[in-house]
Amino acid sequence: METVTTDVLVIGAGGAAARAAVEAAGPGVQVTLVDKGRFGESGSSPPSLGGFATLFNPEDTPESFFADWIRTGGKVNDQNLVWEAITQSIGAVEGLEALGMEFIRHPDGRRNLYRGAGQSLARNLTARFHEAEGPNVVNVLRGEAKKRGVQVREGLMITRLLKLGDRVVGAMGISPDRKPCVFNAGAVVLAAGGANRIYPNVAAPLVDPKYRTTGDGFNLAFEAGAPLIDMEFVQFRDSPPGGSRYGGRYLNSKGERFMERYDPQRLEKANRSKMAEALYTEIQAGRGPIMWEVGGINPTEMEMALARDFADKGMVEIILDFQRILGGVRISPRAETALPGLFA
Repeated sequence: METVTTDVLVIGAGGAAARAAVEAAGPGVQVTLVDKGRFGESGSSPPSLGGFATLFNPEDTPESFFADWIRTGGKVNDQNLVWEAITQSIGAVEGLEALGMEFIRHPDGRRNLYRGAGQSLARNLTARFHEAEGPNVVNVLRGEAKKRGVQVREGLMITRLLKLGDRVVGAMGISPDRKPCVFNAGAVVLAAGGANRIYPNVAAPLVDPKYRTTGDGFNLAFEAGAPLIDMEFVQFRDSPPGGSRYGGRYLNSKGERFMERYDPQRLEKANRSKMAEALYTEIQAGRGPIMWEVGGINPTEMEMALARDFADKGMVEIILDFQRILGGVRISPRAETALPGLFA
């Protein structure tokens, strides 16, 4: 049986895992990243992590962002985590740009911001799309992780966390050819992704089994005794996200712009829970299919595959896709779990 000793063990290989590995790696700190797939292809981040929300709009404030977030979350949110995410957001985006990440900009160089679902003003920006790899967030982080000496172990599934008393001290894994491996670690970061395969109507970019988002992280935490929180909150969304992303109207089979009944102020830019409720209600009432009457697409976004696909179409059918479980391991604003040595 192979034994690996490392200072920090990161479980997963998507955006959160890659970012954690880059942050932890440094002089005198050995970081090992383990994933059951291939780094850069595994998890939902490679095909779909392209949108970010932050505070580059000069009319925006942290307080306004916070109010939107809490409102759309039904005031159930962990407000400390929300505030931490908001106040760290500019630094997070600028840090990605410093590593080579590109975001779509206007011809004059200004960041191209749009008003996304549930937002009161424009604060969303989009990663530049590359033909061969889509949004390149994970590839940028993967390159930086390699520069910083992160050791990567691919094709190895972590099956349980190892504890000494209450402290997490490592993990047990197994390879496809059933060879076990034990990792001894000073700290473990659990970033193994969600459970995108739990519903049959998973978003189209994640249908391929290679993304492997099967809820492993939830199980690892639960079996180790780390509390899970908000697992009952499951997010569905309109797909493709035309109304909030590009503009235009959603019409039912009667030709009605039905969002005037559900959220007359925000319409198709309502928060996703309201959009999912409205689409489901209309379809169940026999007023489907739901069609997106495509509006004018911002020309600075035309390089994106999604925009190119829809720019010349008058009508596109909108369906409901499962996106994510909104819960997970309970953490502090410092990403600490209830178990010493385990972060998430």
